[in-house]
Amino acid sequence: MTNKLQLTADITEIRRALSILIRDADQVFEVRALDVKDPRGFSYELSGYFDDQDKAAAEIAKVTGAAGIYITLNQIDPALLARSANHLGKAKKGQATSDTHVKRRVWLLIDLDPQRPSGVSATDEEHHAALLKTQAVRRWLSLQGWPDPVMADSGNGGHLLYAIDLPAKDDHLIENVLKAIALYHDDDRIKIDLSVFNPARISKLYGTKVSKGDSTKDRPHRLAHLLEVPSAIEIVTVDQLKALAKSLPTPPESPARNPGTLKDFDLAQWIGDHKLSVNDPREWQGGKAWIFDVCPWNSDHTDRSAFIVQFASGPIAAGCHHNSCAGKKWPDLRDTIEPGSHHQRNGHALNVLANPDGPRPVHDTPGK
Repeated sequence: MTNKLQLTADITEIRRALSILIRDADQVFEVRALDVKDPRGFSYELSGYFDDQDKAAAEIAKVTGAAGIYITLNQIDPALLARSANHLGKAKKGQATSDTHVKRRVWLLIDLDPQRPSGVSATDEEHHAALLKTQAVRRWLSLQGWPDPVMADSGNGGHLLYAIDLPAKDDHLIENVLKAIALYHDDDRIKIDLSVFNPARISKLYGTKVSKGDSTKDRPHRLAHLLEVPSAIEIVTVDQLKALAKSLPTPPESPARNPGTLKDFDLAQWIGDHKLSVNDPREWQGGKAWIFDVCPWNSDHTDRSAFIVQFASGPIAAGCHHNSCAGKKWPDLRDTIEPGSHHQRNGHALNVLANPDGPRPVHDTPGK
């Protein structure tokens, strides 16, 4: 049975969101309404470019029947304003903002969504779980020294928005930052969206209705809205971004050079045999990942900072993102659990096939 509750856009929240997300008052941005239904049931998109936030809010408030309303977050070419200056109209094919139109990255979006069938809204329980995970990720990044983000409810999950200052072409930095966060925080229910790294990515506009599928009692439509906004928005430094990205494990450059394989090593059984306190294994880049509850090298590290991953091709990497654990790798973990074990393997030990460089540290928790 369809939920009859009708949600309408919150014009006050829309204006507030625009004033926060559009960091320069005269910045040009695109508004896009997706999957708008006409009276016959046909779908189309609306698009417009704005440098006037009040006009944008007024135009957005008129939109009905859209699955979602989005805006570009990063600084785009102001010439795009001439495509549809301060009004919405039917989107023309091939005229959405592209990565080539982005001049500079000013926001990092971390989008946490519950796993569910496509085209439907989240249940209240799924929605709540995603917001709890969003808070956990924010706390974890705060321990890395990151400033407070804008935190928002996307309607089905949670958003964290961190102010940044990067060129549009960032050598995969933001992509790797998202992958690193996902390594530590993804689970079977809530995942970090790894697809939102491209500079022209659009994001939900807070204060607007999110309408995936029909609104039912179990899976209702909701309004996206802001949850927390810091009194002063500080920028995450390039060094902080790079440090987190460098903690991402990488497989050996050429495993084929090594005279053996780790595919025959049952890592899950080894973890079980030694009763290691880790989370249940989950899929990670085609392989498996385990996160320690407490770092095996330093019991003060209780922020789920240490990991073991096994890549699809077999190699294993392990490490901890704290500075005091810099250089700790899979062979060190085996020596910690089974002292001297890697010296007893046939010729080339498992450490030969493990990540030769190992994960690099991110940031020590203050005082640890």
